[in-house]
Amino acid sequence: MSGFKLFKSSKYFLVLGAGRGGTSLLTAMLDCNPSLTVGLEQFSFDFLLGNKLEGKKKYDLNLRISSFDKACQKIAKAKKNLWGNKITTEQILALEQCEGATFPIYFQNFLNGTIGKGKVIFIVRDGRSCVQSKINRTQQTYELAVYRWKFSVKLLNYLKENHEQLLVLKYEDLVASPEEQLKIACGFLNVSYSAEMLNGPDNKL
Repeated sequence: MSGFKLFKSSKYFLVLGAGRGGTSLLTAMLDCNPSLTVGLEQFSFDFLLGNKLEGKKKYDLNLRISSFDKACQKIAKAKKNLWGNKITTEQILALEQCEGATFPIYFQNFLNGTIGKGKVIFIVRDGRSCVQSKINRTQQTYELAVYRWKFSVKLLNYLKENHEQLLVLKYEDLVASPEEQLKIACGFLNVSYSAEMLNGPDNKL
């Protein structure tokens, strides 16, 4: 399985975290900043899950990644402000369906084939709350919810060890002290904080 050129240039950033882990809330808040536009899982189902790829192409890891990146780069270049895309760790886990995909190689390929050294904001939620929310809101089994949450922790640990441009936020802190946490996120993205971001829960995206 061929790899990507290491540390490619990217015009966008990623918001990442487990499903039911606070990614949608953070995305909605960031998107309310006039200097930012953040997509809500754009192109994830089409390409990371391979829904728009047919036949054997559906299981080609590099094609899934490159198709996702091409679509992201296109929309990022069309925006006048900084564009980001929110995806979940479950959508990264879907890459395991591809032929020859093993961890952490496929995740390294994903990073190299998309943002390279670009910025990642990872939001993490207490495992007990996250798992219970998965069960309550998506009717997952307990075993599947735990497995998916543990995978999100595996990705986070990999990023901590291998990706310098990483900001980790806690869902609980975002809820308790939104202005403080959003100012940290804005500093990381090199944009000014806007009080409009506090209207994020009302953002229809």
